[in-house]
Amino acid sequence: MWVNLHFESVSPASKPPLTFYNSTSLVGTWTKGITTLPVKLGINLIGGPQGASRYEDVTKESANVFEARARHFIDGALSGNKNEAASATSFPLNIGSRRGLIRTRQELFRRWDEIFTPCLLSRLKLAVPHEMFVHDGLAMVSNGTVWFDAKGATSIDTPNCKRVS
Repeated sequence: MWVNLHFESVSPASKPPLTFYNSTSLVGTWTKGITTLPVKLGINLIGGPQGASRYEDVTKESANVFEARARHFIDGALSGNKNEAASATSFPLNIGSRRGLIRTRQELFRRWDEIFTPCLLSRLKLAVPHEMFVHDGLAMVSNGTVWFDAKGATSIDTPNCKRVS
């Protein structure tokens, strides 16, 4: 018996190399003897009518447009591109851990290093803005690290990472 699988993604924002964190399926073949069968392991959505928008409680935009905005925020944060992240932010931006609200782009730029800590960035590296969990009109990545509304990132939960000596 032989199984040959590779990662695939329907998200145009997923950049190689594809991993479990940025792909949407494993695709390939299963072979036993002279029999070879196609294999596709992926995520199937349960609930909602067939063809319903995954993000209909958040936005009227297509999933691709909404997910691309989330990807721009994450990519901007990870690359230090403040303008890219700010263009995908819905102000006021709520910053967790009692750090308050960021009301403008300029304030986001001033407080950038306070918000986008190495700990937060390490969580964003694992973020997959595809088929995001939706609750109360918001979608999230990385177990609630960042929440998005129809205009962009609206809340960041600043993680309390423990330092290892």
